Order: sequence, then structure tokens, then C-alpha cells
Amino acid sequence: MKKIALSNNYKNKLINFIIKHDYKIGLVISVIFLLMILNFFILHIYVTKIGLFNAVMINTCIPCCAVFVIGFFMRSRIITAASIVLIFRYGLLGFFGFIEQEILKYFIDNIIKLFPLLIFIQIQHIIMTSAVLYVAITLVFQKKYKQMILGFIIGIIILIPFMIYQHYWILNNPEIINKFFIGILNES
Repeated sequence: MKKIALSNNYKNKLINFIIKHDYKIGLVISVIFLLMILNFFILHIYVTKIGLFNAVMINTCIPCCAVFVIGFFMRSRIITAASIVLIFRYGLLGFFGFIEQEILKYFIDNIIKLFPLLIFIQIQHIIMTSAVLYVAITLVFQKKYKQMILGFIIGIIILIPFMIYQHYWILNNPEIINKFFIGILNES
């Protein structure tokens, strides 16, 4: 019984810490996301030269992070709640490998050369997962239920058609995916 009480005590301390330092934690996550966005532009636009739209279709994590950053700096709980729906899909589920089969094929075919990139990508997914937990904890424990539900609905309305479009885009643009991976492999 003591172990349960002890773990609940630590859980309560963690939640209280997150609530007390809400802005600071969100700021740190936002700064990390901004660095990820900068890396995205350098890698996908200048190195692989596939263009912004194509880069967004291949690496959807970064636009999701951008939505979080916009919501955070606008201090909009609705936008940050919408962002965690997107981040949950592309960040948390991406962490466990829920990516398009055509993209996964390139990773598997070139696993040795892409290994450092894969580690970097998984670190990004861990950071995105922490953003999901941060927003969920702050919204629930600050009792922002209406904003949370509205944000989730907006996030789902954005997510579903985008996922459908992205799936068909990936199936119909193997040459762009190939150009992307050739650009990355040539840089490593």
C-alpha cells in the first residue's frame, strides 16, 4: 500500500509542477519546436530541394509543431488543443512507426545510412509526445474543458481530410519521395 501512496505523491508533485510552471514549460517546448522547424526548412527545402508543399506531405510533424507554437504564443488554448490532436497522430503514433508504407520502405532499404536520422526523428517524436502530455495536463487540471473539446473537434476536422489527402499524395508521388531520400542519403 505504501508504494501506491508514494507513487501518487510523486504524480501529484509532477502535476503541480507542470501547472505552476505552465508558461515556462510551454515556452521551452515552443523554442524546441522552433528549432525543429528551422531544421525542417534547412533539410527539406535546401538540401533535398523538394519544395515546401512536398516536404509537408512527407514530414507532417513539423506543421503540427508550428500549430502548437502559434497557439502557445497567441495564448490560445483552443489552438494548442487542436495541435495536440495533430501532434498525437503524427508525433506520438509516428514514434511507434505509424507511417506510410511507401516511406517506411525507403527507411528499411537504407537503414544503415539513415540510422542517425532515425534517432534524431525519434527524439523529435519524444519531444512531441511531451507536448501532448503538457497540453492535456494543463487543460484538464486548469479545468479548460470547453476549450479542450472545441480544440479537439477542430483538430479532428483538420486531421481526417488531411490524412486522406496525404495518403493519396504519397501513393501518387513516388518520384518526389525518392528525390527526398536520395537528397538525404547524399548528405549523410
